[in-house]
Amino acid sequence: MNAVPTKDDLLLRSETAAGNADGVVRIDGALTIQTVATWKELLSAALASSPALRIDLSRVSEFDTIGLQLLWSAGQSANQQGKELSLANVSEPFEVAARTVGLEFPFLASASPVRP
Repeated sequence: MNAVPTKDDLLLRSETAAGNADGVVRIDGALTIQTVATWKELLSAALASSPALRIDLSRVSEFDTIGLQLLWSAGQSANQQGKELSLANVSEPFEVAARTVGLEFPFLASASPVRP
């Protein structure tokens, strides 16, 4: 079993993967119950510092329903704050998880909505 990454590990991954581009966070690795609390902090901070946030999911290797809930909640928070949030480059694990629970994400960018 892999060790749960620390906040510093995830922050470094997100900053490095995003190429330091404003308003872009690339989630790298798992978005599961083991990592969701840390990613929630990072996404909240990124959303607070940018009028539009793009979350790149191309490198997400594992998703569970808690990860989906975090992304859904981030979208709702952005909407309540009058900000834009989009999900881009969705990975197969994201598509499978979303289909499994029957969720559609209206803020998907560069991909069609995931449908069951």
